[in-house]
Formats: sequence, C-alpha cells, structure tokens
Amino acid sequence: MSGRSYRDIPYTVDRANGLRLDIFLPEEGEGPFPVAACPEMEENLSPFAAALLEDGYAVAKVRCTPFREQKLPAQLMQCRAAIRFLRAHSQAFALDREHVLLLGEKKGAYLAAMLALTMGSAEFDDLSLGYPNEPDSVQAAILTDGIYDLGAFRMQNPDAAGELFDELFDSRQPEESLLLRMSPFRWAGHDAPPICLFCHEGAGGALLEQMERMKKVLCEKIGERVFSAVLKEGGKKEWYGGFAGVYGFLAQWLP
Repeated sequence: MSGRSYRDIPYTVDRANGLRLDIFLPEEGEGPFPVAACPEMEENLSPFAAALLEDGYAVAKVRCTPFREQKLPAQLMQCRAAIRFLRAHSQAFALDREHVLLLGEKKGAYLAAMLALTMGSAEFDDLSLGYPNEPDSVQAAILTDGIYDLGAFRMQNPDAAGELFDELFDSRQPEESLLLRMSPFRWAGHDAPPICLFCHEGAGGALLEQMERMKKVLCEKIGERVFSAVLKEGGKKEWYGGFAGVYGFLAQWLP
C-alpha cells in the first residue's frame, strides 16, 4: 500500500483505554486531503479504502472496541470521538476538515450507516471521550454489504441474525424495540448526508434485499443524494470498475 502513514494514534482523551486510529495519506501532494473515516475492526484496509487512498483521499482507520468486549452503542460513541479528533488535528495531519466521509463494509457498514444517520443525536454520543467543541458530522457515506434493517434480517436469515445479535446485544433474541432502535433505516431523515450503497454480486439475497430496503427509505428522504450498485465479481479490474459511478457522486456531493 502506497502513501504515508501514522499508526496507533490515541483518539480519546483517555490515552490508556487502547482506542487507536491509523491515518494514511496519499503518496503525493501536501493536502489538505479529504478524509475517509473507516470504522473497522479488521487489520487491513478494505480494497475501496485503498482505492480512495490512491485517488487522493486520506484514510483514517478507526479501531473500535470489539462487540464481544463492549456492547452497542459504545462503538458509535467511539467513532464520533474519532471524527472530532480528526477535525481537531486536521492541520497536523494535512486533513480537510470540511470534507469528511464515512466508509464501511459489512459490520463497518452498519456502524457507518448508524453514524451517518444519527448525527446530532445525544443518545449515541459521549462528549467526555474528547473534543466536545468539534463537530462529528460527515458530508457523505459509502456503505458496502451492510445490514440496515435488523428486524427484517431476522426474518430473512434467522441463524445468521441470531449470531449477529448475540455479538451486538449479547442475546440471540433481542426485543423488537431494540432491533428497531438500533436499525439504521429507522433514523433516515431529510437531513441525512449523501449515501452510496453497494452490495457484492455474490453476497446473497438477504444483503441485496437489505441494500434495496435502505435505498427505498433513503430515496424517500433525500432523493437524488442516493447512489447504489451491485459489485460484480471477477478480479481486481472488474471489482474496482463497479465503483466508477461513486467518483462522479463524490464530485457532485463532496466537491
């Protein structure tokens, strides 16, 4: 992976809690660079994050506490603190504080969707984590293979849903009210940022239906500020080709 990087940066005021992020800057240019914040628990950057890095975006990989160790909404609060940290230190890392987008895949897409759609909600924030005077808003979100309607997912795939809910909520059969409160589609409003939705061709019918459900709700709220596509399999060239439309989308809504 090309570019300059800063690793293991504490992003809350409690430097001993182990919450860290990594910042990757493009190999060329002095910035400030628009930044893609990625709520991830994986070690490596996703292919699309790497593609954005090559295309002149900075990428901030935000490492959250695993769900098995701490339940929701802790991860949402952590990611919000990370976004505030990035703005507070934008000059130090050559970041464009006015152009911040969220990028998430799978469980990261779920977190990114919740973050994008609950901006301004004190219910999912903890200002004591740091930088309370900085905004945690984002200008766009790019979501791949996410689950956005937890109740529908339980009907679509009960076994997979039970495993997910056990991880998220420490219960395979959480109350419907909890599933609704913690479903991104529930929070979609007219003030939602522009959102790109992707699903891999081979991801399965449940995830494709999840994308379509989310698209329908968002289109009702924010209209043309929604873009969606199915990513075809078949190698790196074809996979990256599926993202061609997103660059035009970002040029329009994140100029």
